[in-house]
Amino acid sequence: MTGEPSDSTIDTVEHLLAQSRRWPLLSGADERALARRVERGDTQARERMILSNVRLVVSIARRYQGCGVPMADLVQEGMIGLIRAVDRFDWRPGFRFSTYGTIWIRKYVQMAVDAGERPLRVPPSLVRRARQVAATERRLTVQLGRAPNDEELAAGADITLDQLRDVRLSALPVVALDRPLDDDATTVGDLLPALGDAPDARLEARWRTGVLTAALGSLQETERQVIALRFDANRADRRTFAEIGAAIGRSPERTRQIEDRALRRLAAADDVAQLRFAA
Repeated sequence: MTGEPSDSTIDTVEHLLAQSRRWPLLSGADERALARRVERGDTQARERMILSNVRLVVSIARRYQGCGVPMADLVQEGMIGLIRAVDRFDWRPGFRFSTYGTIWIRKYVQMAVDAGERPLRVPPSLVRRARQVAATERRLTVQLGRAPNDEELAAGADITLDQLRDVRLSALPVVALDRPLDDDATTVGDLLPALGDAPDARLEARWRTGVLTAALGSLQETERQVIALRFDANRADRRTFAEIGAAIGRSPERTRQIEDRALRRLAAADDVAQLRFAA
């Protein structure tokens, strides 16, 4: 981004200005009357306050042209500041809305400028903290005659070490994963390990789970109970036949026989045999 206004940006801003001109500028009395209505939750009064001050937003945003942020983005952020100002305006002290609104509009426009041309949006609080850390680092370098360590820098900026780490992470350059590295079209992303299992591994695991679920569904109820208790994945050790028998009302020997029969039936199933072959 160069920050120079494109034809589409100029058209957008001019359209916004044209719409705002339908609403005349407010007098001090108008502002106080509308502000009272806004306090009572009158949405029409709130909309009128916003629309009548769009020209103020554009006027402030134009002062930041050439800073690397498109004019349309500056106006958009300034509109957010305007809306915040309308919602918080206190008419009782008697000053004009433009005085109060300008503070909020500049705040949000400045936040857009601070974000600059970053490919990833950084929270404004983190941007301000980064400026604070940079200023503290310069000051401490002069005072100490050397670069401060992390503990000294965090203490001097009145932040935690975790906050200092976040500031440094936000300053790291962003590398596009699809950036080519050589002539054979290898990209940065090609060199990074995949997170989690590969798609074919996840598909195979889903297939195995489906086969086992279907095979267990073909067993009798008592057989399923024995298999589930005997091969419980949530236990580090395997339950004894005595424990399982007590749970299902069978003797340990009878429980062993039920398990044996269930395992033989599972081994005979064609799909389960495919699992053994796939493994």
